[in-house]
Amino acid sequence: MEGILYVDINRCVGCYACEVACRQEYDIPLGEWRIKVIATEPRKIHRKLSMYFLPVVSEKCTGCEPLLEINAEPACVLACPTKAIQYSDTDQLTDTINKGKPISILKAYRENREC
Repeated sequence: MEGILYVDINRCVGCYACEVACRQEYDIPLGEWRIKVIATEPRKIHRKLSMYFLPVVSEKCTGCEPLLEINAEPACVLACPTKAIQYSDTDQLTDTINKGKPISILKAYRENREC
């Protein structure tokens, strides 16, 4: 079974809760990161100022325990107040894509594999 960590780009509000939760869960020292929110500069789109946020993960992201097997989610997913970050299997991801939601895949995990 494969688990996919992804973000619904339109739902991320840039609260950085995912960063804080990951840092606390794994006791990550300052200067290092496993998930980081990147903000775009404000741009005028259809006469409105818009800004987007995109969480990205580093190679150090170690949420690859078989979380789907035990029905658990990574700390970043649990902390997200808007449910922008999701962890699911490929079937659920396909359903999300078919609904036309703009997503960005952050990382894929295979069961019983090291990151």
